[in-house]
Amino acid sequence: MVDNRWITSIQHAQKRGFALKRITLQCIRNGDVDGMRALFAPQENLSTISGALSDDLDHAVIACLFTWAQAAFAAETGGLSLEESSALFYVYARQAYEARSVAEVLDLDRRVLVDLAEAVLEKQRDEDGPQPVNEGIRYIDEQLYDGVTAQRVADHFHFSVDYLTRLFREETGMTLSAYIRARKIEDAKALLEGSRLEIREIGSRLGFTTHSHFTSVFNKLVGMTPREYRALALAFGAAPPSAKEQTEALISQVPSAV
Repeated sequence: MVDNRWITSIQHAQKRGFALKRITLQCIRNGDVDGMRALFAPQENLSTISGALSDDLDHAVIACLFTWAQAAFAAETGGLSLEESSALFYVYARQAYEARSVAEVLDLDRRVLVDLAEAVLEKQRDEDGPQPVNEGIRYIDEQLYDGVTAQRVADHFHFSVDYLTRLFREETGMTLSAYIRARKIEDAKALLEGSRLEIREIGSRLGFTTHSHFTSVFNKLVGMTPREYRALALAFGAAPPSAKEQTEALISQVPSAV
């Protein structure tokens, strides 16, 4: 039976388009298998999450691979090793290229995303007791649009920044500050893909003080500018929501998931 909080979250997300991917990556990062399965319960979500909105098979494969690469990174930030996430990605990528229909690709889409969430959950279960990094990741997700900083995260958990940074480096391969930047860029990509917000506004909402700083960080982590990334996403056929929908999306946070 689907948890009521996820029914509520999905109802909100259905009105937000791009929010579905954000919740998907969050479920993977947190090892929330029930949440991931709930996202796929409404049949119409299958194609929306990965942007496989076309009946063209090649388009569906490319769109799903685009999302799976992001999902693999989310799994790594949730504690999975690069080798483990890459192995899952490549197994399903090979199957996607051999698929004979869009429906088959969408079935693979559901399976790989659930598998990544399950792998993260198993990794977290192997750890003894509450983990500062896992809790820190959840806190960063919750505060991403509210000026979250490394110092603020450390203060929330009553750790020094140096100590928490060392834990983050050991678990994720990134410093605490680098992890926060990576999460902001992850959400920026979702907004570039699925909203009509101006690029400057996206950077501002995510706490970048200047447009040039946002562009510089995005280019460094993604390998292209925000404008180039949006053009690439649109080339895959992602249809941004209406002005009303994207405004509602950024005013109201998804309950219990954002």
